[in-house]
Amino acid sequence: MIGLELAAWVQPAPDAAILLEQGRQARRAGRFDEAIVALEAAARIRPDDADILLELGSTYYAAERLIDADRTLARAEDLAPDYRDVTLARARVALARGRTGEARRLAQPLAAQGDAEAQAVLTQATEAGRGRLERLDLWASRSTLENQDDWTAFGVGIGGRLAPGWSGWANVESTRRFGLDDVYGEAGVEHGWSGGSVWVSVGGAPDADYRAELSVATGGRIDLGVQGLAAVGDVRFSRYPVGEIWTVRPGLIWETASWNAEARWIHLEDEVGVGRDGWMARGEVAVIGTSTWLDVAASDAPETSEGFTVDVRSWGLGVRHEFNEAIRIRVGYLHEDRGRFGDRDDVGLTLTRRF
Repeated sequence: MIGLELAAWVQPAPDAAILLEQGRQARRAGRFDEAIVALEAAARIRPDDADILLELGSTYYAAERLIDADRTLARAEDLAPDYRDVTLARARVALARGRTGEARRLAQPLAAQGDAEAQAVLTQATEAGRGRLERLDLWASRSTLENQDDWTAFGVGIGGRLAPGWSGWANVESTRRFGLDDVYGEAGVEHGWSGGSVWVSVGGAPDADYRAELSVATGGRIDLGVQGLAAVGDVRFSRYPVGEIWTVRPGLIWETASWNAEARWIHLEDEVGVGRDGWMARGEVAVIGTSTWLDVAASDAPETSEGFTVDVRSWGLGVRHEFNEAIRIRVGYLHEDRGRFGDRDDVGLTLTRRF
């Protein structure tokens, strides 16, 4: 009796073929997490099966786990160098990661044979390699402060691709604080490659009253091998009417399809040479599909945005909604405790147009 009962409860583990089919069906239905579980199990059973690796890599791609997709498809290509679907899938992943040269190299032989899908990827990679405007940002905010007049800010920014692997941005912001107006502009360029990027920017406000007269910054990002997890950091030198300031901000950032998180340590050398330390953390999560996001942030750190350094404790929250692939809008609220300078409450609106 005991043996019969055990036999009734013990079920044979599904074989690789069954898991592969389960993964395919789940991927076609858009259940990517479920598909990945089944396909990873199939790959453990048959690690040298190019079909399983192709399906797993394609599912990683659909789930926007691009580094995992690239690694898995590279293994499939090692096993089956002439497998057309694997080569095409690798080209699509390279294109999604901004590696347009690699995408063209992979798609070109197939396109030369008349493969329509490869020709489409080749065309996209060629177009992606050209300079173009990709984003326009407009923002405005208003702050109320204790014992001071309201602050206001209005700004416009643009960003786009300069060349394969290179992007740039520029913005101009007009602010009114302490009854004075400053106009601050900044421009930067970024170079990205597989696994990381570096950037540099320069900006300033002519005849500045409280913004930086000159600001030069550089930073970068290095992927850490876990999909979406990266080390980030930047260094900024700013010259204000009251003196020179250095800021260093190393940290970690983790980005997924449904949430993002960031944490940084902040060290600042203020206008009189005193070192100050602080921190900031922020997170963002999709709350309605992938079109509406809620973000929260908190910090306890020195700040020099008004011409002198103040230790500020702050928290904020915002809601971002993407109406379609071209238009997104964000409404945000920020509260600051500025010590002896009182509290500040800020409400901001940002509109982004993608091209």
